[in-house]
Amino acid sequence: MTGRKRKTEGLPRSEDDYRTMFENAVVGIFRSTIDGRFLKTNRATARLLGFDSPEELMSSVTDIVNQIYVNPEDGKRYLKLIRKDGVIEDFEAEMYRKDGTAIHVLLNAHIARDEKGAVRYVEGTAQDITEKWKAEKALRQAEEKYRQIYENAIEGIFQASPEGRLISANPALARILGYDSPRDLLNNVRNIVSQVYANERRRKEYFYLMDT
Repeated sequence: MTGRKRKTEGLPRSEDDYRTMFENAVVGIFRSTIDGRFLKTNRATARLLGFDSPEELMSSVTDIVNQIYVNPEDGKRYLKLIRKDGVIEDFEAEMYRKDGTAIHVLLNAHIARDEKGAVRYVEGTAQDITEKWKAEKALRQAEEKYRQIYENAIEGIFQASPEGRLISANPALARILGYDSPRDLLNNVRNIVSQVYANERRRKEYFYLMDT
């Protein structure tokens, strides 16, 4: 069997493998023009955007930037980056589904070129990260709520190492100890045990509590 024949026989198998992977992938896979028009999508991409099939998606969406992106400026930025770098990684954007609801999508894509370097198409993947985005948003809100409580509390709140090194303090603690601000307090008090506790027994209690 010649090398040419082996290559010819191996080609359909390779194409079949790619087609199977493309069609059955749980992640959205797509090809588009450099200007943002779908050329090919798999079923996962169609489901992601709320369409019944890739055919329905491609016939309905002829302008990805203006029809899919909630903020078209995000789509324009995506195209600008991929034209500039030839590849884009972990690009997050909010997109519309067919029913008008919005989801958060993570995109990774690259430009495929021919042997002369001309652009053939953009190929990439799309993942729904809406739940992850919601969880991160909830965490940011919780952190902001804690920060406001920390900053506005009338009680002194601080963080210190087991050895007594002062790590952080809120404005109330600074006022209690006679300092103008938490920064002023942290700059002057290196060790809360030796510099703040006047009673030696209290110092020992601090270390005891830190060890238990």
